Amino acid sequence: MKFISNLLSIFSVLTSLLLVTACKKKEKEPYLPIEKGTIAYISTADHNYGEIYTCAMNGSGAKRISDLGAKNLSDSEYSPEFSPDGSKIKYRGFDFMIKVYDLNTQTNTTIAKAFDSDWSPDGKKIAYINLLDLDRQIRIANADGSNDKPLTNYNAYSDTSIFFSGLVWHSTEDIIITRAGYNAIPHLIKISPQNGKVTDMYPLNFHEYFTLRGNKITWANGDTVFFHDLISKNTTYFVTSGESPKNPVLSPDGSRVAYIYDRTYAYVNQNKDTVYRKVTDMISRNINGYDKRELTINNAIPDDTKYKSSFYPFWLSNTELLYSAGKIFKITDDVSPNVNAITDNLKAGGQLQVFKN
Repeated sequence: MKFISNLLSIFSVLTSLLLVTACKKKEKEPYLPIEKGTIAYISTADHNYGEIYTCAMNGSGAKRISDLGAKNLSDSEYSPEFSPDGSKIKYRGFDFMIKVYDLNTQTNTTIAKAFDSDWSPDGKKIAYINLLDLDRQIRIANADGSNDKPLTNYNAYSDTSIFFSGLVWHSTEDIIITRAGYNAIPHLIKISPQNGKVTDMYPLNFHEYFTLRGNKITWANGDTVFFHDLISKNTTYFVTSGESPKNPVLSPDGSRVAYIYDRTYAYVNQNKDTVYRKVTDMISRNINGYDKRELTINNAIPDDTKYKSSFYPFWLSNTELLYSAGKIFKITDDVSPNVNAITDNLKAGGQLQVFKN
């Protein structure tokens, strides 16, 4: 009897293990497509308004990760940005709401209405400029929206008020770099993300939409592209000939800069009328302004796909960039650029980012 009892006990344990294993197999498998070269982009593939998608570098595995449910065709989600570890994607709604999609749990979290935001270097937190504050103060929240706390707290109505308008979280230094008006004069301010204290502050008339590469920030104003070194505090620039450059981004080695600009082209419509339309194109130059390359004025990218296509250029390497206009194109940074769509099946436009780590 004891032998039979032992057998029954062993059978009971094995049955339990099999049931647990079966249950585990039925659980939803985690979505972990993040490999080197995964693209986050904007598309109207499912709707007439823009939503955020991911795909592989060859265009396969396209997946919509946002669910806007827009009522107006002008609504769109935009500015997708991978967390440093690639597990999440932060993006911005047409209503300025910052949202985070977790690729593991396949869930979206709404953070807050923000003027600007950026990931912490470890991807666990998000710093943002609160749009609901009259003086646009900086707050920090966990990536899941929890523990949302103010980092700065300045009086908007005092003579020494600080009005924040643009920030980046340095990828290696434990500082947040922000543009702010201090006594009505634009300043560059470095703030500790730990306690909100100002670690450095000096006058610098730079644009609120700036980018950071290494220790150099880049911005455009009028016909001029500027570069400011955070270590030496020196600023250099070059002037274009009426291009009004926007969204300049340095190449990985810092030797070249790509930016977008608007131009007008003419075409004949179905009524045989000549129509003029504004489009967005991309140019690259050396940081001294020489060696200008018109990267996207190319027959491989039709002008009518670039209508209102505002974006930040994305450098894949020191010699290649991505551009989203109807399709996603890979472009060589060359005098005669080689342009190829990564696939003919994707519908894309505007901003994109690639997870390269």
